[in-house]
Amino acid sequence: HLGSDLLVAAQPVDVSAYELFLKGRGLVASRDEQKLMESFDILQEAVAIAPDYAPAMATLARGYAVLPWFSALIPSGEARENARQWANHALAIEPDNDEALASLSIVLREADLDNQGALELLQRALELNPNSVAAHNFLGDLYVRAGAIDDAMRHETRAAELDPLGPVHLTDLANVYFLFEDYARVRELSLRALDLSPSFQNALQHLVDTSYLLGDVALLEAAMARTEAANVPASRLASARVQHAVAGNDPDLIQQRMQEAINLFEQGAMSATELAFCAVNIGDFDLAGEFLLQAHARRDGTWTFPIYIRMPEQAPDSASWQAFWALPGPAELAQMRRANGFEAGKIGFGAGAP
Repeated sequence: HLGSDLLVAAQPVDVSAYELFLKGRGLVASRDEQKLMESFDILQEAVAIAPDYAPAMATLARGYAVLPWFSALIPSGEARENARQWANHALAIEPDNDEALASLSIVLREADLDNQGALELLQRALELNPNSVAAHNFLGDLYVRAGAIDDAMRHETRAAELDPLGPVHLTDLANVYFLFEDYARVRELSLRALDLSPSFQNALQHLVDTSYLLGDVALLEAAMARTEAANVPASRLASARVQHAVAGNDPDLIQQRMQEAINLFEQGAMSATELAFCAVNIGDFDLAGEFLLQAHARRDGTWTFPIYIRMPEQAPDSASWQAFWALPGPAELAQMRRANGFEAGKIGFGAGAP
């Protein structure tokens, strides 16, 4: 699922290094937690064989950059710093490596909270390679987070056209339809992604989220059964279980599921952002704000995904929620979202029901 990003090496390269590069690149494209972790060793082995092999470095950067969206095994801040280092190594050798530029944009956007710098890198990547899957995908992601959904639609659609067999491009396109509140289209794209990769965690999460927002208990039960049977990270399963408990309106079970999520966080198996998502779903914005403040301190910008963490106006009376949105980065992002007409909306079980 490499799309037009797979280019023939401009310079001769050791055959064994090239074979390792192709294997590692396929693992990164999977967006599977364990396969991403496996890719790092394989790609670093390629670099050890061919120390100036910039494409392998760029793909390492891409793997580390996207990892926090799919796993908590490496803290987000650490993973993004690894991505920064590998992207910079690649760019020192090949200044026009579009994959390295696109990967570095994620670091700027979610670790440095520098949206303008990220935008400039992606624009440069597309100038160099107008058919860069990574650049279109990550530019669409940037626009999703800014609330500029028409621009996001254009770039995520293009990424899916360029790489029609990549499940991540279907679910990232579904992210845009989430913001349009077209949940039927979200489900359609997610089911297509699951046809390609039956345990793809983002597609399973979309099925849970849409069922939850629609208030459809039968669909939620089916989505939960599929999620429970899949090999998804423990943090994703814990988050879905919180939503399921909220849908069941069982205070004791809600408390139990939240404590399970907190336990995972304390074990380093769940991020502060994921806990903030859970807290929003149970309606505890004070708790959500506390975890978002921790995420900000840890340079974890995965909270910028705007399905649940949307705007300061979601909880005007929560001190911790407002303290988070007053910080540099969140404050600018909220202003950007307002300028694009993005609103807080309603979040919770049944909030998106017709």
